[in-house]
Amino acid sequence: LLNIYSKHPACEAKQKTPEDGDNLFQKKKMADEQRDGASADMPRQRFRQFLYREAEGPRDACSRLWELCHQWLKPERHSKEQILELLILEQFLAVLPPEMQSWVSEGSPETCAQAVVLAEGFLLRQQWEDVGQEEKVRRLRDKTSL
Repeated sequence: LLNIYSKHPACEAKQKTPEDGDNLFQKKKMADEQRDGASADMPRQRFRQFLYREAEGPRDACSRLWELCHQWLKPERHSKEQILELLILEQFLAVLPPEMQSWVSEGSPETCAQAVVLAEGFLLRQQWEDVGQEEKVRRLRDKTSL
């Protein structure tokens, strides 16, 4: 079983010294963004948008992904259940049809249960709209048959 609280051995990067600077720069930049009220979604975006070419090879890429993932999922503060909830919620939103995805995302669900309720609400709304359209068509037919 994967221990999500520690770095994967294959990703262990060489220890950087303070002179390397880029690690300190990254931490300062992230702290500034958080302090400036940057979106809580930023850590997820940084993780999801990371590109291999930003790294100095496979080991560095893996190491940076571990760092970004920890910044996003915060395993030191969240239980495995909470982390799974977040990952499943993100994937659930990703697999929804675009119009439904937009509707559900606008509701800003924080749990899968909330997202499901919003998705079901979307479907109910569509059904009501379909019933309304059918009623309009029936009325129009009734008027034209007179």
